[in-house]
Amino acid sequence: MLTKSEIDRIPATLDANLFSLPLMVGYSNGSPNSSFLNSMLLWLKAFHIIAMVTWFAGLFYLPRLFVYHVDVSTDAEQARFVTMEKRLYFMMSIGMILTWGLGIWLLTLFPGYMSQGWMHAKLALVLALSGYQGWLKSNLRKFANGANQRSSTFWRWANEFPTVILLAVVILVVIKPF
Repeated sequence: MLTKSEIDRIPATLDANLFSLPLMVGYSNGSPNSSFLNSMLLWLKAFHIIAMVTWFAGLFYLPRLFVYHVDVSTDAEQARFVTMEKRLYFMMSIGMILTWGLGIWLLTLFPGYMSQGWMHAKLALVLALSGYQGWLKSNLRKFANGANQRSSTFWRWANEFPTVILLAVVILVVIKPF
């Protein structure tokens, strides 16, 4: 934990919200609530990451299911893939909603991050992922109706989009380049 004098030397650009600064650096002012708030913050971050991992699992796997779905030949196989895809989409939607909800909650605790460029870039990428998920949903409907016109090669390439976004988001959050 940092001392009060060490905290005073932290640049104000880290966070404009003075209430959240002690939480962010782990400073305890001795009040009974500071330990609870610090613990709550860590739990929020942990659940935000867990929700993000759940969401990405679906973003990685649904296009992979589409790769194999392209090659099915019987109605039974078609029905099996549609069922798997719908169930996976439901789970990844829960992950997306929780990722957004917990992320917004964290931003309300640390509104100063909204003044930093890396956060704007991260949010733009997360918004792009949300659009990507909507696009996957429209294609899931096409598969369910037997109307898919795309090849397995197309879906293999489409499967790479969330990988690129994940790499960019992790670099933005950890490195904070701007």
